[in-house]
Amino acid sequence: MKNLLFCLLLVIVFSGNAQTTAPQRGEGSLYTISTQNLRMAVDTANGARISSFQVSESELLYVDFSNNNMAGSTFWPSPQSVWNWPPLVNLDSKPYQADIKGNRLIVAGNTDSKTNLRFYKIFQGNAADTSIVIDYVMKNEKSTSQKWAPWEVTRVAGNGVTLYEKGDVAPTGILEPFTEEIDGMIWYDQDKNKITQSGTFKFIGDGKGWIAHVVGGKYLLLKQFENIAQADAAPSEGEIEVYTARNSTYTEVENQGAYVSIASKDSVTWRVKWYARQLPANVDAKVGSASLVNYIHGILSRSVSPVSYNTIEKEKVKVYPNPANDFLMIDFNGVELCDARMAVYSMQGSKVIDQPISQSRKPVSVGNLTKGVYLYEILQGRSAVANGRFVIERQ
Repeated sequence: MKNLLFCLLLVIVFSGNAQTTAPQRGEGSLYTISTQNLRMAVDTANGARISSFQVSESELLYVDFSNNNMAGSTFWPSPQSVWNWPPLVNLDSKPYQADIKGNRLIVAGNTDSKTNLRFYKIFQGNAADTSIVIDYVMKNEKSTSQKWAPWEVTRVAGNGVTLYEKGDVAPTGILEPFTEEIDGMIWYDQDKNKITQSGTFKFIGDGKGWIAHVVGGKYLLLKQFENIAQADAAPSEGEIEVYTARNSTYTEVENQGAYVSIASKDSVTWRVKWYARQLPANVDAKVGSASLVNYIHGILSRSVSPVSYNTIEKEKVKVYPNPANDFLMIDFNGVELCDARMAVYSMQGSKVIDQPISQSRKPVSVGNLTKGVYLYEILQGRSAVANGRFVIERQ
């Protein structure tokens, strides 16, 4: 869609020389992101949720969307206590606008009236380590700051083994008795522990930046994200959360980021990397398996991330003329921007200009500035992506 409201500011590049495959538009509202033998499908008509994730054409997610849409992988704000239930439709299930920019699929949702949040999601395949990278962006459209944490909710069939590396705090919750701690790992065997009652069958834990699930004893789903301390989690939430539905229909393998303050009109970005592998014959998929833990650690040790979307190549930013008189031209060499702004400071530290930038080539009026030297900073959200100085000359 040509007029997608979310315009990422930067060139995203991969480390190494691996080639990536551009996302593809599929039937209806589906888009696919592929790299090597991984294939992820995103349904933009259904909250831009991940509707399928396959390795070698074998499905790893629970994909029965007739079950009250409780399928695939979605993204919510945390803590849930603020919005309770059901999920917020503008964020969870209503259509998102979509655009393909190079090797990225970029989707933009609508603002939720209850939380004043707007979500963007950026998907890209990473052939360098055979993963799919997702950047979740939470923008605060409220006139005041507010605190939120990012929350990815991934539904798998209610069987198999879930595991993560224990952080500082042991798991708690109704499902905690069904977990086992072995050599610093927390294991949850869903084949052994079937849930037949209704209720909040969940445990909350603190991990070390990853959670894994084994499907059918043969396939590994592994998610990697920033490790946070339990003290940095949202109230009554955790970095790791696992929920199993009644009759073990499905299980939610959930991960959360830090609970942070988001200034008005500002945004935060949270990155999650998805891996999938068919397990080698010498890797045992049972609870307590040292070979499985070693295999996971091996994948994580070879992780190669694309440059974050909020890192601009400074040499591609041009600010001219310098010296200037009536205006400065800000040129990003064709890279589109949104939620960006330019701040100009006097040498005494006073902010004299604070102007939004929404075009890749933008004139900024400096005609009201007195003769002298000024500092500039170009920001995307909280991140300074370029800075420098310029001179104002007056006749």
